[in-house]
Amino acid sequence: MMSESIKEKPAYTSKLYSKECYLHDHASSARKARIIAEAQQRSSAAAQQRGEVRPGGPSLYAFSVLGPIVASGLFQEMFGLSSPYAHDLQALAKQHGDTVVGGMLVSVD
Repeated sequence: MMSESIKEKPAYTSKLYSKECYLHDHASSARKARIIAEAQQRSSAAAQQRGEVRPGGPSLYAFSVLGPIVASGLFQEMFGLSSPYAHDLQALAKQHGDTVVGGMLVSVD
């Protein structure tokens, strides 16, 4: 049974609930981002040990690889999908993946 004090303050409990949901969603997103970044670091370090990736800091590789996707996601969160400057995340991911694997410069042989 609900107490009288809760019944008297529905706006407060509603606000509190919204804040808790926001904090939960934010913490959940941060946790997911950390898991993805750590997986990318481990993947880069393993590829370096196999000689498949050039020497360098695995955490810096993770930042370099994930940075453009995160920046575009933040842009869309701030300005929305209807902004004339918003990028197509799938197209960005494909082009960035191609750039990471193949490089940006054309061969000058």
